[in-house]
Amino acid sequence: MRRAGCRRRTFVEQVSGLSERYRRSSLGLKTWLRQVAVELGGRAGERLCRRMHLAAGRTRLLELLDLPTVPDRSPRVLGVDEFAFRKGRTYGTILVDVEAGRVVDVLPDRTSETFAAWLREHPGAEIICRDRATAYTRAIKEAAPAVVEVADRWHLLQNLAAAVQKTCHQHRACLRKRADEEIARMPEAPPLMQLPLHELPRTQITERTRHRHADIHKLIAAGWTISAIARRLHLDRKTVRRFRDTDLDQLLASANERRPAGVLEPFKPYLNTRFTESLGQASGNRLFLEIRERAYRGSRQVVRKHLAALPDIARACDLARAFAELLRHRRGFLLPEWIRQAEQDAPKPISGFAGFLRGDLDAVTAGLTLH
Repeated sequence: MRRAGCRRRTFVEQVSGLSERYRRSSLGLKTWLRQVAVELGGRAGERLCRRMHLAAGRTRLLELLDLPTVPDRSPRVLGVDEFAFRKGRTYGTILVDVEAGRVVDVLPDRTSETFAAWLREHPGAEIICRDRATAYTRAIKEAAPAVVEVADRWHLLQNLAAAVQKTCHQHRACLRKRADEEIARMPEAPPLMQLPLHELPRTQITERTRHRHADIHKLIAAGWTISAIARRLHLDRKTVRRFRDTDLDQLLASANERRPAGVLEPFKPYLNTRFTESLGQASGNRLFLEIRERAYRGSRQVVRKHLAALPDIARACDLARAFAELLRHRRGFLLPEWIRQAEQDAPKPISGFAGFLRGDLDAVTAGLTLH
Protein backbone atom coordinates (compact mmCIF):
# COMPACT_ATOMS: atom_id res chain seq x y z
CA MET A 1 0.00 0.00 0.00
CA ARG A 2 1.33 3.44 -0.89
CA ARG A 3 2.12 5.80 2.03
CA ALA A 4 0.23 8.67 0.49
CA GLY A 5 -2.91 6.65 0.72
CA CYS A 6 -2.65 6.10 4.45
CA ARG A 7 -4.99 8.33 6.41
CA ARG A 8 -3.03 8.11 9.69
CA ARG A 9 -0.84 11.03 10.53
CA THR A 10 1.86 11.30 13.25
CA PHE A 11 3.50 14.39 14.69
CA VAL A 12 5.97 15.31 17.46
CA GLU A 13 5.59 18.38 19.63
CA GLN A 14 8.76 19.61 21.37
CA VAL A 15 8.48 20.30 25.11
CA SER A 16 10.38 23.41 26.10
CA GLY A 17 13.19 22.61 28.53
CA LEU A 18 12.82 18.87 28.00
CA SER A 19 13.40 18.00 24.38
CA GLU A 20 14.83 19.45 21.16
CA ARG A 21 14.71 18.35 17.54
CA TYR A 22 17.48 16.00 16.40
CA ARG A 23 18.78 15.78 19.96
CA ARG A 24 20.16 12.34 20.87
CA SER A 25 20.50 13.08 24.59
CA SER A 26 18.47 14.84 27.25
CA LEU A 27 18.77 18.57 27.82
CA GLY A 28 19.82 17.85 31.40
CA LEU A 29 22.82 15.85 30.19
CA LYS A 30 23.63 18.60 27.70
CA THR A 31 23.66 21.13 30.55
CA TRP A 32 26.02 18.96 32.61
CA LEU A 33 28.40 18.45 29.70
CA ARG A 34 28.43 22.18 28.95
CA GLN A 35 29.41 22.93 32.56
CA VAL A 36 32.21 20.37 32.33
CA ALA A 37 33.43 22.04 29.13
CA VAL A 38 33.29 25.51 30.70
CA GLU A 39 35.24 24.48 33.79
CA LEU A 40 37.78 22.03 32.31
CA GLY A 41 37.87 22.45 28.55
CA GLY A 42 38.35 19.62 26.06
CA ARG A 43 40.91 17.03 27.14
CA ALA A 44 40.48 17.43 30.90
CA GLY A 45 36.70 17.40 30.47
CA GLU A 46 36.92 14.22 28.40
CA ARG A 47 38.92 12.50 31.16
CA LEU A 48 36.32 13.49 33.78
CA CYS A 49 33.47 12.26 31.57
CA ARG A 50 35.25 8.96 31.12
CA ARG A 51 35.48 8.54 34.91
CA MET A 52 31.78 9.39 35.20
CA HIS A 53 30.86 6.92 32.39
CA LEU A 54 29.52 9.66 30.15
CA ALA A 55 29.98 9.29 26.41
CA ALA A 56 31.50 12.64 25.48
CA GLY A 57 34.76 13.31 23.67
CA ARG A 58 36.66 16.57 23.70
CA THR A 59 35.27 17.61 20.31
CA ARG A 60 31.68 17.20 21.48
CA LEU A 61 32.41 19.11 24.69
CA LEU A 62 33.94 22.03 22.83
CA GLU A 63 30.99 22.12 20.40
CA LEU A 64 28.70 22.79 23.36
CA LEU A 65 30.48 26.07 24.15
CA ASP A 66 28.71 29.12 22.77
CA LEU A 67 30.58 32.28 21.89
CA PRO A 68 29.25 34.93 24.30
CA THR A 69 27.54 37.91 22.78
CA VAL A 70 29.54 41.11 23.17
CA PRO A 71 27.24 44.09 23.83
CA ASP A 72 27.29 47.00 21.42
CA ARG A 73 28.03 49.44 24.22
CA SER A 74 30.54 49.24 27.01
CA PRO A 75 29.21 48.86 30.58
CA ARG A 76 29.17 52.00 32.68
CA VAL A 77 31.98 50.77 34.95
CA LEU A 78 34.52 48.80 32.94
CA GLY A 79 37.35 46.80 34.49
CA VAL A 80 40.44 46.00 32.41
CA ASP A 81 43.40 43.78 33.25
CA GLU A 82 45.88 41.51 31.54
CA PHE A 83 46.00 37.74 31.86
CA ALA A 84 48.30 35.03 30.54
CA PHE A 85 47.33 32.62 27.80
CA ARG A 86 50.80 31.19 28.46
CA LYS A 87 52.70 32.76 31.34
CA GLY A 88 55.82 34.58 30.28
CA ARG A 89 54.98 34.29 26.57
CA THR A 90 51.48 35.23 25.43
CA TYR A 91 49.15 37.67 27.18
CA GLY A 92 45.66 38.94 26.52
CA THR A 93 43.26 41.49 28.00
CA ILE A 94 40.07 40.71 29.91
CA LEU A 95 37.25 43.27 30.11
CA VAL A 96 34.75 43.03 32.96
CA ASP A 97 31.47 44.70 33.84
CA VAL A 98 32.40 45.69 37.39
CA GLU A 99 28.84 46.39 38.56
CA ALA A 100 27.41 43.15 37.16
CA GLY A 101 30.48 41.06 37.98
CA ARG A 102 30.72 39.34 34.59
CA VAL A 103 33.17 39.15 31.72
CA VAL A 104 32.31 41.38 28.76
CA ASP A 105 35.01 40.48 26.25
CA VAL A 106 38.50 39.04 25.85
CA LEU A 107 41.10 40.71 23.65
CA PRO A 108 43.89 38.73 21.96
CA ASP A 109 46.76 40.87 23.30
CA ARG A 110 47.51 43.63 25.81
CA THR A 111 48.51 46.43 23.47
CA SER A 112 47.13 49.95 23.67
CA GLU A 113 46.06 49.85 19.99
CA THR A 114 43.77 46.83 20.49
CA PHE A 115 42.17 48.25 23.62
CA ALA A 116 41.72 51.70 22.06
CA ALA A 117 40.00 50.15 19.03
CA TRP A 118 37.60 48.27 21.34
CA LEU A 119 36.73 51.46 23.23
CA ARG A 120 35.93 53.25 19.96
CA GLU A 121 33.68 50.40 18.81
CA HIS A 122 31.94 50.10 22.20
CA PRO A 123 31.25 53.58 23.64
CA GLY A 124 29.44 54.15 26.91
CA ALA A 125 32.05 53.63 29.61
CA GLU A 126 32.01 56.32 32.31
CA ILE A 127 34.55 54.77 34.71
CA ILE A 128 37.44 52.44 33.82
CA CYS A 129 39.14 50.54 36.64
CA ARG A 130 42.69 49.46 35.74
CA ASP A 131 46.12 48.70 37.10
CA ARG A 132 49.05 51.03 36.50
CA ALA A 133 49.97 49.60 33.10
CA THR A 134 50.87 52.46 30.76
CA ALA A 135 49.41 50.72 27.70
CA TYR A 136 45.87 50.83 29.08
CA THR A 137 46.30 54.44 30.24
CA ARG A 138 47.46 55.48 26.80
CA ALA A 139 44.52 53.73 25.13
CA ILE A 140 42.01 55.40 27.46
CA LYS A 141 43.40 58.89 26.90
CA GLU A 142 43.38 58.31 23.15
CA ALA A 143 39.99 56.67 22.66
CA ALA A 144 37.92 57.81 25.68
CA PRO A 145 39.45 60.95 27.21
CA ALA A 146 36.29 61.87 29.12
CA VAL A 147 36.31 58.61 31.11
CA VAL A 148 37.20 58.67 34.84
CA GLU A 149 40.25 56.45 35.36
CA VAL A 150 40.50 54.54 38.65
CA ALA A 151 43.66 52.74 39.79
CA ASP A 152 42.30 49.63 41.48
CA ARG A 153 43.25 49.14 45.10
CA TRP A 154 44.41 45.54 44.82
CA HIS A 155 47.23 46.45 42.45
CA LEU A 156 48.18 49.45 44.58
CA LEU A 157 48.64 47.24 47.63
CA GLN A 158 50.53 44.68 45.56
CA ASN A 159 52.96 47.36 44.34
CA LEU A 160 53.40 48.71 47.87
CA ALA A 161 54.14 45.22 49.22
CA ALA A 162 56.79 44.74 46.55
CA ALA A 163 58.44 48.03 47.59
CA VAL A 164 58.51 47.01 51.26
CA GLN A 165 59.96 43.61 50.36
CA LYS A 166 62.68 45.27 48.28
CA THR A 167 63.54 47.54 51.23
CA CYS A 168 64.03 44.51 53.49
CA HIS A 169 66.08 42.79 50.82
CA GLN A 170 68.45 45.77 50.59
CA HIS A 171 69.18 45.45 54.34
CA ARG A 172 69.74 41.72 54.24
CA ALA A 173 73.47 42.03 54.96
CA CYS A 174 72.83 44.37 57.89
CA LEU A 175 70.18 42.07 59.32
CA ARG A 176 72.53 39.12 58.99
CA LYS A 177 75.31 41.05 60.77
CA ARG A 178 73.00 41.92 63.66
CA ALA A 179 71.89 38.32 63.92
CA ASP A 180 75.50 37.08 64.00
CA GLU A 181 76.36 39.59 66.74
CA GLU A 182 73.44 38.46 68.85
CA ILE A 183 74.32 34.80 68.38
CA ALA A 184 77.95 35.50 69.35
CA ARG A 185 76.79 37.07 72.62
CA MET A 186 74.27 34.32 73.31
CA PRO A 187 75.80 31.05 72.05
CA GLU A 188 73.49 28.77 74.01
CA ALA A 189 69.84 28.15 73.17
CA PRO A 190 67.36 29.68 75.61
CA PRO A 191 66.31 27.24 78.32
CA LEU A 192 62.70 26.20 78.50
CA MET A 193 60.76 27.84 81.29
CA GLN A 194 58.88 25.33 83.43
CA LEU A 195 56.20 26.82 85.65
CA PRO A 196 54.89 24.21 88.11
CA LEU A 197 51.14 24.08 88.40
CA HIS A 198 51.07 24.15 92.20
CA GLU A 199 52.98 27.47 92.32
CA LEU A 200 50.42 29.38 90.28
CA PRO A 201 48.04 31.55 92.31
CA ARG A 202 44.35 31.07 91.80
CA THR A 203 43.10 34.22 90.07
CA GLN A 204 39.94 34.99 88.18
CA ILE A 205 41.56 34.35 84.81
CA THR A 206 43.15 31.06 85.86
CA GLU A 207 39.86 29.82 87.30
CA ARG A 208 38.10 30.74 84.08
CA THR A 209 40.78 28.85 82.17
CA ARG A 210 40.25 25.75 84.37
CA HIS A 211 36.48 25.78 83.88
CA ARG A 212 36.75 26.41 80.12
CA HIS A 213 39.25 23.55 79.74
CA ALA A 214 36.98 21.20 81.67
CA ASP A 215 33.85 22.17 79.72
CA ILE A 216 35.54 21.77 76.34
CA HIS A 217 37.03 18.37 77.13
CA LYS A 218 33.73 17.16 78.59
CA LEU A 219 31.91 18.01 75.34
CA ILE A 220 34.71 16.48 73.25
CA ALA A 221 34.40 13.25 75.23
CA ALA A 222 30.66 13.31 74.50
CA GLY A 223 31.38 13.39 70.75
CA TRP A 224 30.71 17.04 70.04
CA THR A 225 32.45 18.68 67.06
CA ILE A 226 34.65 21.78 67.29
CA SER A 227 32.02 23.94 65.58
CA ALA A 228 29.24 22.70 67.86
CA ILE A 229 31.33 23.37 70.98
CA ALA A 230 32.18 26.86 69.73
CA ARG A 231 28.49 27.65 69.23
CA ARG A 232 27.53 26.19 72.60
CA LEU A 233 30.19 28.06 74.59
CA HIS A 234 30.19 31.22 72.40
CA LEU A 235 33.87 30.82 71.55
CA ASP A 236 35.94 31.01 68.40
CA ARG A 237 36.77 27.63 66.86
CA LYS A 238 40.49 28.43 67.14
CA THR A 239 40.05 28.91 70.89
CA VAL A 240 38.27 25.58 71.23
CA ARG A 241 40.97 23.85 69.20
CA ARG A 242 43.72 25.43 71.34
CA PHE A 243 42.09 24.23 74.57
CA ARG A 244 41.70 20.79 73.04
CA ASP A 245 45.34 20.47 71.96
CA THR A 246 47.16 22.27 74.81
CA ASP A 247 47.93 20.90 78.28
CA LEU A 248 46.12 22.54 81.17
CA ASP A 249 49.33 23.54 82.97
CA GLN A 250 50.56 25.37 79.88
CA LEU A 251 47.25 27.20 79.51
CA LEU A 252 47.35 28.22 83.17
CA ALA A 253 50.94 29.40 82.90
CA SER A 254 50.07 31.50 79.86
CA ALA A 255 47.06 33.01 81.63
CA ASN A 256 49.01 33.83 84.79
CA GLU A 257 52.25 35.15 83.27
CA ARG A 258 52.96 38.82 84.08
CA ARG A 259 55.44 39.33 81.17
CA PRO A 260 58.58 40.41 83.08
CA ALA A 261 60.95 42.99 81.55
CA GLY A 262 63.80 41.66 79.46
CA VAL A 263 61.99 38.41 78.71
CA LEU A 264 62.73 38.79 74.98
CA GLU A 265 66.54 38.83 75.32
CA PRO A 266 67.13 35.05 75.07
CA PHE A 267 65.00 34.90 71.93
CA LYS A 268 66.51 37.80 69.97
CA PRO A 269 69.07 35.66 68.07
CA TYR A 270 66.30 33.38 66.84
CA LEU A 271 64.10 36.33 65.84
CA ASN A 272 66.90 38.07 63.95
CA THR A 273 67.86 34.91 62.08
CA ARG A 274 64.27 34.10 61.09
CA PHE A 275 63.58 37.70 60.06
CA THR A 276 66.72 37.76 57.90
CA GLU A 277 66.05 34.43 56.24
CA SER A 278 62.54 35.56 55.26
CA LEU A 279 63.81 38.88 53.82
CA GLY A 280 61.55 40.71 56.21
CA GLN A 281 58.42 38.84 55.10
CA ALA A 282 57.87 36.95 58.37
CA SER A 283 55.22 38.91 60.27
CA GLY A 284 55.50 39.85 63.91
CA ASN A 285 52.49 37.68 64.76
CA ARG A 286 54.01 34.66 63.06
CA LEU A 287 57.38 35.02 64.83
CA PHE A 288 55.60 35.67 68.12
CA LEU A 289 53.81 32.32 67.78
CA GLU A 290 57.07 30.58 66.93
CA ILE A 291 58.96 31.80 70.00
CA ARG A 292 55.93 31.27 72.20
CA GLU A 293 56.24 27.57 71.35
CA ARG A 294 59.82 27.88 72.63
CA ALA A 295 58.60 29.10 76.06
CA TYR A 296 58.50 32.87 75.41
CA ARG A 297 56.03 34.51 77.80
CA GLY A 298 56.25 38.14 76.69
CA SER A 299 53.84 40.25 74.64
CA ARG A 300 53.36 40.65 70.90
CA GLN A 301 54.18 44.37 71.10
CA VAL A 302 57.70 43.69 72.38
CA VAL A 303 58.35 41.38 69.41
CA ARG A 304 57.00 43.91 66.92
CA LYS A 305 59.14 46.73 68.31
CA HIS A 306 62.26 44.60 68.11
CA LEU A 307 61.61 43.66 64.47
CA ALA A 308 61.17 47.34 63.57
CA ALA A 309 64.64 48.26 64.87
CA LEU A 310 66.25 49.26 61.60
CA PRO A 311 65.32 52.86 60.67
CA ASP A 312 64.68 52.17 56.98
CA ILE A 313 62.54 49.12 57.66
CA ALA A 314 60.69 50.94 60.43
CA ARG A 315 60.03 53.91 58.15
CA ALA A 316 58.88 51.63 55.32
CA CYS A 317 56.49 49.83 57.66
CA ASP A 318 55.11 53.11 59.04
CA LEU A 319 54.44 54.46 55.56
CA ALA A 320 52.93 51.16 54.43
CA ARG A 321 50.54 51.17 57.40
CA ALA A 322 49.61 54.80 56.72
CA PHE A 323 48.91 54.06 53.05
CA ALA A 324 46.80 51.03 54.00
CA GLU A 325 44.75 53.29 56.27
CA LEU A 326 44.19 55.76 53.43
CA LEU A 327 43.03 52.91 51.24
CA ARG A 328 40.89 51.17 53.84
CA HIS A 329 39.01 54.34 54.82
CA ARG A 330 39.10 55.89 51.30
CA ARG A 331 40.89 59.09 52.34
CA GLY A 332 42.22 59.98 48.92
CA PHE A 333 42.44 63.67 49.82
CA LEU A 334 45.42 62.83 52.08
CA LEU A 335 47.38 61.12 49.30
CA PRO A 336 49.50 64.18 48.25
CA GLU A 337 50.77 64.56 51.82
CA TRP A 338 51.65 60.84 51.99
CA ILE A 339 53.56 61.12 48.71
CA ARG A 340 55.42 64.19 49.99
CA GLN A 341 56.54 62.40 53.16
CA ALA A 342 57.54 59.26 51.25
CA GLU A 343 59.60 61.21 48.73
CA GLN A 344 61.26 63.19 51.53
CA ASP A 345 62.72 60.54 53.84
CA ALA A 346 61.54 57.05 52.81
CA PRO A 347 63.84 54.26 51.58
CA LYS A 348 64.43 54.31 47.85
CA PRO A 349 61.91 51.57 46.91
CA ILE A 350 59.14 53.34 48.84
CA SER A 351 60.04 56.76 47.44
CA GLY A 352 60.07 55.25 43.95
CA PHE A 353 56.59 53.85 44.54
CA ALA A 354 55.48 57.32 45.68
CA GLY A 355 56.93 58.83 42.50
CA PHE A 356 54.89 56.45 40.37
CA LEU A 357 51.77 57.44 42.32
CA ARG A 358 52.47 61.12 41.66
CA GLY A 359 52.70 60.41 37.93
CA ASP A 360 49.24 58.77 38.05
CA LEU A 361 47.80 61.00 40.76
CA ASP A 362 44.24 61.46 39.45
CA ALA A 363 43.59 57.74 38.94
CA VAL A 364 45.17 56.77 42.27
CA THR A 365 43.20 59.46 44.13
CA ALA A 366 40.02 58.11 42.52
CA GLY A 367 41.02 54.61 43.60
CA LEU A 368 41.41 55.80 47.21
CA THR A 369 38.15 57.78 47.12
CA LEU A 370 35.44 56.07 45.04
CA HIS A 371 33.62 53.06 46.41
